Amino acid sequence: MPYAIRHMRLEDIPQVAEIEREAFSTLWPPTAFKRELQDNKLASYLVVYDVSRRQEEESGVIPPSPENISPSVSTLQRLVSGMKRVLNTNDGTAPAFYIAGFAGLWVVMDEAHVTTIAVRESLRHQGLGELLLIALIDLAMQKQAQFVTLEVRATNAIGQALYQKFGFVRNGIRPGYYTDNHEDAIIMSTERITSAVYQQQFQHLKEAHFKRWPGNLRRHTEESMVRESS
Repeated sequence: MPYAIRHMRLEDIPQVAEIEREAFSTLWPPTAFKRELQDNKLASYLVVYDVSRRQEEESGVIPPSPENISPSVSTLQRLVSGMKRVLNTNDGTAPAFYIAGFAGLWVVMDEAHVTTIAVRESLRHQGLGELLLIALIDLAMQKQAQFVTLEVRATNAIGQALYQKFGFVRNGIRPGYYTDNHEDAIIMSTERITSAVYQQQFQHLKEAHFKRWPGNLRRHTEESMVRESS
């Protein structure tokens, strides 16, 4: 499937909240995303979405053909209600693209901090988490950050391996950081992402990713991020 990255929009919040509920046991309320998008000048949020698939395909609501419409009031009410569920996924005029995952970044001074990365459970192991991480690092470079940092659960070996692949190293622990089970968080950070060595390694990793996952649309992603940042 063709996937691409763009900046999160307000109409994405219902899908993003759904993914967050699936991925994390400690949640932000959906209204926090609205405040982050509208009021937090330090924050940037991205979504990865299927460019060929709109949300109504997952809603179970299919516009009926005229010959199948019953004249009963109850049937018409159900049909109207179903169509409203489809339409309210965007701005009231068209259903939203199907969001596969999302990620967040705060940039403070010369440091970019990864706040979250999440992918729908049914779409994991398709390179989408890595695609989001690549996009976050690219965004940090656009914003002239020098370092990228994050916290990851001590038991999240898969996440730690991905971050290590992209040059993050362990440099501390936050004891009992996660409120759901008081699990420790491992602090990880990159070297200077502006250094020639890191830039070369990062470019190599990007090329390898898009070669392995040709469905992930590099050009569409990069053009969309630059356009919406300007």
